[in-house]
Amino acid sequence: MSKLKLYFFIIFGLLTPASQAVVGMQLKDSVQLSKRVALIGDIATVNCDIESDCIMLRNIPVISFPRVGSKLVVSQQAVNRLIQQYDRRVFSRLAWHGSEKVTITSATQLLSLDELVEKGKLLLIQRFANDQVAASYVGGNDQIQIPTGDVTYRQARITGSGVSSKMFTSFDVFVDGQYARTVSLGFNVSILRTGWVSQQEIPAHIPVPCLLFRQQTVDMTNTPDMVVSCDESIQLKQTLMPGKVLRRSHLYIPPAVSQGSSVILSIHTGGITLETEAIALADGQIGQIIQVKPAHGTAPVNGKVIRPGVLIAMGAQWKN
Repeated sequence: MSKLKLYFFIIFGLLTPASQAVVGMQLKDSVQLSKRVALIGDIATVNCDIESDCIMLRNIPVISFPRVGSKLVVSQQAVNRLIQQYDRRVFSRLAWHGSEKVTITSATQLLSLDELVEKGKLLLIQRFANDQVAASYVGGNDQIQIPTGDVTYRQARITGSGVSSKMFTSFDVFVDGQYARTVSLGFNVSILRTGWVSQQEIPAHIPVPCLLFRQQTVDMTNTPDMVVSCDESIQLKQTLMPGKVLRRSHLYIPPAVSQGSSVILSIHTGGITLETEAIALADGQIGQIIQVKPAHGTAPVNGKVIRPGVLIAMGAQWKN
């Protein structure tokens, strides 16, 4: 036998067993995973004559990690298509055994609701640090499932706006550093703060001393606009009956500009500021726009109250 023929004989003899090697694969009946992505090695038993083929097959991703509480079914056909896309050579040598499908469920753990409730209460107490806060959780014994792993909480916040007798806290739950879900908790809340309560019927439109009120602890969730300080005297817009909590809406605040009063109207035009006298045609608080009649004009103009007795003309040339 020539050397060339002997060479081809040896090479052919070495390659033939490998080219005919069978890759055996068997799907498991069911698996429970805590990983984010299921690989072929997680859902099937793989046997190869060539170990590198097995390593490649076991690391082919099959499907994203199922949502907590759900089940996914993967068939032999689906796995076949994946392997064919990755390596046609290995695909041509596949030999299947056993089950034709595998059921995948996610490994879960129950979230510690007691811990979250305490965190929610602490969040409310910190929000109203200068008040006496009492909060009681209004949910049930909810069974909240999350993936298995190390749990951390981020973006703790009080949802909604303002103050009310029912408030909500919200937490983003992360497992092993990856977002899992957001949990919202509801609380019945009372926020106690010292307010002012009328001791007798108090008339409106005249100055009255603060001595006509007594200081009393009040739940501000029922009276969010209650007055928390009273120096010497106040004036009310309406008569206040005994036992009523003093609110900001009860207070009469004299206007910065009174109807019929003489005011200064400032006019900005072409980089020049002019001032003229005018008569206010309505009451106005700081920031409000009212009409005024310039002393040397005939038609009323709009002016914005910027401080007591002073307005700035509103128009195309006006700059705030």
